[in-house]
Amino acid sequence: MPDSGAQLVWSPVHRVLEQQIKIGNEIIFLVIPFIKVDALRQLHWVQTKNIRFKVICRWRPDDLLSGASDIEVFTYLKTAGCQLHVNNDIHMKLYVFESNTAFKTSAN
Repeated sequence: MPDSGAQLVWSPVHRVLEQQIKIGNEIIFLVIPFIKVDALRQLHWVQTKNIRFKVICRWRPDDLLSGASDIEVFTYLKTAGCQLHVNNDIHMKLYVFESNTAFKTSAN
């Protein structure tokens, strides 16, 4: 993984995701309101196959201006051959795996 100079600290949720990926259950679809490029790089780098996952995020202008999401996500996903979709009403976090199982972390 390229070194961005920043150390990403994974929460226990991300360790669960990483464990699933490492056993071959790759993420194919992400629904998340906010997305940071360093977290996306780490998640994509862990994947063992070259899966081109899809991302749906909220990406409201104020999310980008406040730094809750990174505009660089668009370029990263385009370069990786992944798709980015926007839905301004998203709040939950949902990770869908190749095995057709899903992991939901919040949906207020």
